[in-house]
Amino acid sequence: QTVGRDKIMRILYTELYMGKVFIRMNDGTVKNGYLVDEDQTTYTFRKELYKVEEFTVLREKVLFLARTNPTDLTGTPGADEISLKWSPPFQPAKTYRVYLKSQEKDFIVAHETDDTDCVLEGLKSKRKYSIKVTAVDNEGIESLPSNQIEVTTKNFTPLRPAGLSLGKLPDY
Repeated sequence: QTVGRDKIMRILYTELYMGKVFIRMNDGTVKNGYLVDEDQTTYTFRKELYKVEEFTVLREKVLFLARTNPTDLTGTPGADEISLKWSPPFQPAKTYRVYLKSQEKDFIVAHETDDTDCVLEGLKSKRKYSIKVTAVDNEGIESLPSNQIEVTTKNFTPLRPAGLSLGKLPDY
């Protein structure tokens, strides 16, 4: 398919984070939007990613940009559980959604919490799981996911057989 130049708004030459960001201004105010372009002197944002209305902010007026997704996701395995921890986004989330993928199934929402840690229970032992977390704000908007991790649950320790006793074998 050929697209005419008159139909192209911009061409991005660098990879940009396409999730919502908080823009902490030098004067203490906080704006939010989706970063769609940047150059040496300005950032260009959209309030809504798929609408063409944009606003530009001078780089010198911006103290920092902060993502809205959780970060630093880590997992510690047990035999049938995984303990998870992550760092919250700049603006606290209303809830977090924990997504779990096993070898047989695609990602599902395995847990929702308002804390920055949780334990996924009832998992199979010696199984590899992929996990990621998103933040949901007060307006119900879900962030892009955190870093994705892979965690393999530990093997169950076998139970000792019950009702058996050791005895001497007969001589043959």
